[in-house]
Amino acid sequence: MEFSLAKVIFFIHLILVTNGLLFATTNGLPLQEVCRRCKDEKFCLYDFGSNSRTRFADYPLLGRIAIGTAQVLATHTQMKIHYSLLSATDPKLKGFLGLCENANATVIRSLAMILDDLDGGRYRDLRVHAKKTAEAGQYCESVFKSPYKSPVAGDDLKLNLLCDIIAIIADDLNAGKRV
Repeated sequence: MEFSLAKVIFFIHLILVTNGLLFATTNGLPLQEVCRRCKDEKFCLYDFGSNSRTRFADYPLLGRIAIGTAQVLATHTQMKIHYSLLSATDPKLKGFLGLCENANATVIRSLAMILDDLDGGRYRDLRVHAKKTAEAGQYCESVFKSPYKSPVAGDDLKLNLLCDIIAIIADDLNAGKRV
């Protein structure tokens, strides 16, 4: 069996990518430091970390990216809830969706506060508000009772993971880490 140089390089690249070793060259950067401590390291590295700006961002920029990503997600989630509410005919489902819509409005307001905390250097407040924002998102999931299912469960899970990332960044900033 003949191996060309191109095939060898392709297989080495494939092995590195599938094992996540491409990130090993940037060990010690804030993204890797944060991701190794978050609830879902794969989400952090491969979903949140897929933004090219996150890979080499310092802690403040990483925080801004995480907050911005959460804001976009929360706004998208609010639209999904609103459209689900408009199309729902079941009164119970409408009630659940109404509670979800209120909880998500709280999330959107909280994310604006979180950004103010980051900009103002209030890292302890940033951590507290990130945790409370995650709780508001999880409240939406808690109101749905069987046989009803939340139309935004995946979004709420991502919000929870992003808030976890924000809280870890807040801890690191509070500890004096910047780069």
